[in-house]
Amino acid sequence: MGIIYIEGCYKDTCNRVQNQFGRSKCSPAIPSPPCFPPVPEEITLILARLASVEARLATLEVQFGAPIDAIREEFQANLGNTVTVNATFDVIEGTVTTVGTDAVEITTPTGDVFIIPYTSVISIA
Repeated sequence: MGIIYIEGCYKDTCNRVQNQFGRSKCSPAIPSPPCFPPVPEEITLILARLASVEARLATLEVQFGAPIDAIREEFQANLGNTVTVNATFDVIEGTVTTVGTDAVEITTPTGDVFIIPYTSVISIA
């Protein structure tokens, strides 16, 4: 772990001030706001593009997140019950044993265990 020392910018190291007798003396330096270099235009453009992509991603998550939530809720409602799942790779009939965040676990009558991602579910009966 290290130490970072940030020193501000100052207008002058010594400000000359005349007193009532006409003598000048050095008063303490007056700090000015911190001096940071201007942000390059490329970084500003990248940040704007990133904000745009984040907004689009949030919109897509809202659109495509709802069906996943509905599928999860359907399996949750059928936890412990026998269902028939039409998936992209096969049709599986069995008991819903575990409902996860991204997938469901189905145990068939023969004892086979299938873990089916919600993205592979076409229908549930």
